[in-house]
Amino acid sequence: MYNIAIDFGTTNTLIGIYDIDKKQIEVLDFLEISQKMGKYSAIPSKIGYLNKKRFLIGNKIRNNKLPQRNIFDKMKLYFNKYKSRPIEIDLIKIDHKKAAFDFLSLLFDLIFIKYPQTKINKFILTAPVDSFDLYRVFLAETCEEKNIYNYQILDEPTAVALGYNAVVSPDYPYMIIDFGGGTLDMSIVRLNNAQKANEVNVLGKSGANLGGIYIDNWLMQDFLNKEKLELNDISHFKTELSEKIEELKINITNHGKAEFTIEDKKNDFEMKYQLNREELDQILKNNYFVQTIQECIDNAIDSAYETGVKKREIKKVFMVGGSSLLPLFQEILINNFNDKLISSEPFSAVIKGACNFISGTIIEDFLHHNYSLQHYNKDRGIYDYEIIVPEKTKFPVNNIKQLIIATPFSGQEEIELKFFEILTNIYNEESIEDINFDESGNLIVIKDNYEIEKSRKIVPLNTNNDCFIKLNPLSIKSEERIKLKFHVNENRILSVDAIDLKTNKVYYKGYEIARLK
Repeated sequence: MYNIAIDFGTTNTLIGIYDIDKKQIEVLDFLEISQKMGKYSAIPSKIGYLNKKRFLIGNKIRNNKLPQRNIFDKMKLYFNKYKSRPIEIDLIKIDHKKAAFDFLSLLFDLIFIKYPQTKINKFILTAPVDSFDLYRVFLAETCEEKNIYNYQILDEPTAVALGYNAVVSPDYPYMIIDFGGGTLDMSIVRLNNAQKANEVNVLGKSGANLGGIYIDNWLMQDFLNKEKLELNDISHFKTELSEKIEELKINITNHGKAEFTIEDKKNDFEMKYQLNREELDQILKNNYFVQTIQECIDNAIDSAYETGVKKREIKKVFMVGGSSLLPLFQEILINNFNDKLISSEPFSAVIKGACNFISGTIIEDFLHHNYSLQHYNKDRGIYDYEIIVPEKTKFPVNNIKQLIIATPFSGQEEIELKFFEILTNIYNEESIEDINFDESGNLIVIKDNYEIEKSRKIVPLNTNNDCFIKLNPLSIKSEERIKLKFHVNENRILSVDAIDLKTNKVYYKGYEIARLK
């Protein structure tokens, strides 16, 4: 029997397998569609359509001259920030969600060729920690569309904690920083003793919309500025230019400087672009790179501080993702954490950690916000909110809350259950007032104490999933009528059981309300 882990990244996708009998972990290589990335093979997260039914994925696209408009990449970002622009192929409109589904669907088919579904015990799919609820829903829908129900979704930063082979102690918190192609995610965790059943207790989290794709765009803009060009001027060689810019960035990271030459065949013109480490750093600084990284670090630490963890108590900082190798990024981290950084597995820690998880490791995680049921306050004559799932709740959890609903009026035919997400600003001890560099280029961070005024934002949770209870017989004023029990499963799904205390009728059993954050 096997357990399969899939890390669908913005730029690359890795698939890991855990052999239950041999107790071995392997990162799979799918030959034509894979390419080497460090010590392992990865599948570029790209899909190119030949027609509405035929498409290529991964590295196979490189050797086939498909029109650029028929190629989708960076699909993961469109679940969070970007707005998808559908293309039309054979009178069929295809957007990035459809492209992402086709990409993953084909990967599942390839997995099942190697490993029959009857031999697969469980799937783990990884997801970023912040602002990706739509992406988590997409993963769940994709699995169910493929008739895969033995799956679980795991936070990527949490997986990293299990992917490094460092010796850890349950007495200390650790920080995990995942800086890849499209996202920056940070989490502070506590690990149990490796000789016992491993546990990862997530203490604090933070995230930002930043990654290698953004940096490549900044370099592209620098190239255009130097050549006095507009985006429309390079449309016929933009794909080649993008590949050269990404390669240049990697070479600067590894060697301190790099250059490339590119030919504009349409206008019979050749251009040279060269950059060194100092110039790359300046481009990053001009785009508020340092401020964004520092604020993300501070937000994660502030979040952990609420659970009693201080910055100086963090034992080690594990880094993952290709962008974590950027020299300026590492300089910022060294400025914050000195010699605590560990970065030996930047490309494989997530997938290895996901495999470790499905080999039997237990993960504890928590929810970010309060989740409430709207109810009528008869004393005040207004609607109020009863907290069902408080923030910082660890999941999965059964029977987290029980409620007895009394009907406020006689003659009611139905009760509607309306659920809301309650976001509350919290007190912050300090913020960044200024970030500068001294004459030697060293980072200087100036902080100031401040307080955010407490405020509350109420967001409807189940607007697309109405939850009605039809009463028969009709209600009697102030009669205790409906008993509710609430649960949160391992995929953050809030569900409810509902029973009529008057008739013992079961209205709902495990009815899924919404996915929580």
